[in-house]
Amino acid sequence: MGEWIGNNIGIIEMAFTGAVVLGLCAWQYWQVRDAGKPPKD
Repeated sequence: MGEWIGNNIGIIEMAFTGAVVLGLCAWQYWQVRDAGKPPKD
């Protein structure tokens, strides 16, 4: 298992980085979208 991780660490890092970037983009998008809405109360 350790060997597999060693061989695929680049792929794992790329996938993880991609997931983090996508998460940040989605979070930013929701923040902006919510800020553009008038408050409900």
